[in-house]
Amino acid sequence: MKTLFLLRHADADETVAGATDTDRVLSDRGIREAATLPERFARFPTTPTLALCSPARRAIQTLEGWLAERPDSDLAVETDEGLYLASGTKLAECLLEVRNDVESLLIVAHNPGIGIFAHEFLRPEDHGPAAEGIRRGFPPAALAVFEFDVNEWTGVSPGRGRLVGGDFPR
Repeated sequence: MKTLFLLRHADADETVAGATDTDRVLSDRGIREAATLPERFARFPTTPTLALCSPARRAIQTLEGWLAERPDSDLAVETDEGLYLASGTKLAECLLEVRNDVESLLIVAHNPGIGIFAHEFLRPEDHGPAAEGIRRGFPPAALAVFEFDVNEWTGVSPGRGRLVGGDFPR
C-alpha cells in the first residue's frame, strides 16, 4: 500500500521588487495556514515518511510549519528543483524515482501543477468535501491524500487509487 499526500504551499506574499519568484515568502495568512498543518495531518491514519519539496522559499516555509510542531519527526525531506512550478506530468515523473521502501510520500509544490495532479487521481465515483475541493481548484495550503493498493510507486496512476480525504482551509 502506498499513500500519497499532495500539498500546495500556503498563501505567499506578492513578489517583492528585486526578489525572484523563488524568494517569495509566506504571507501572514500563509504562516497561520502552515501552523495548522500538524492538526490537519493528524486527521489521517498515516503520516509521510518522505517529503519531496519545491525549493521555492514559500514551499519550504510551509513544510517547516508542519515540522516545527514535530521535533521528533523521522520525516526525510528532499528539495527537488524539478518541483518548482512543475506540471502534473512532471509530478508524475517524480513518483517514478521514489524508492519502493517509502510507503507514504508527501509532495509540496505549486499550482497549477499540484492541483491538476490531484484532479487526475479523482475517480468519477469520488464525492464528498475532499473530491469537491479538488474539483473546485487547489487553493493555497490545500491537502489531498490518496491510497494505492500497489507495492511500487511505478504502479501509482490515475484511476488506480482511492481518495482518502483532503483538507481545504479556505
